[in-house]
Amino acid sequence: MDQAMMNRFGAQGWEIERVDRLGRFVSRRDPCASLRWEYRRDIVDRRKRSQHAASLAPDSWESCGYWLYLAYYKRPLAVTIGPAAALAEPPDRPARSAYFTRRLYGYLAWLLVCLTAVILLPTVIVPATGNSGLQHGLMVGMSTGAALGLLLGVWLLRRQRQQMRRAASFPSPEHENAAPPGSS
Repeated sequence: MDQAMMNRFGAQGWEIERVDRLGRFVSRRDPCASLRWEYRRDIVDRRKRSQHAASLAPDSWESCGYWLYLAYYKRPLAVTIGPAAALAEPPDRPARSAYFTRRLYGYLAWLLVCLTAVILLPTVIVPATGNSGLQHGLMVGMSTGAALGLLLGVWLLRRQRQQMRRAASFPSPEHENAAPPGSS
């Protein structure tokens, strides 16, 4: 979703200045002389950032930020379409400043359901039954489930980071199919 949003707002003249430490895009638009921008995102190992940026520089791509293993690049659309990239009158400022995916909203809804269950079960439902064995079993089960959930989350995070590292160690398909300079 990030690339689609960057290019959507880049077409409206928004230039990304940097990516902050939380992964948010900090951008600006010159109201007098707005240019359209295009953006790209690549998976790049931290040690190879400068090499990757140097390989994109001949096509006028410049770095506009990094977040984890993601490298973001920008260039004015004038590089590819010429003077038509200038905006005579830029559109109004967007109403929202934050955009989230449906997947994130799904995770947040699931988290809310789980937290509600965790709070209601031991504080309202079980004490109303008056069964101390059920209450004891619930406390042991909830703490065991929380520990197992934490371990699963850490394992999934480590697995995702390893996949990103592997992806960063292979060149992108665009660079593999590109003809070497001087060949025809």
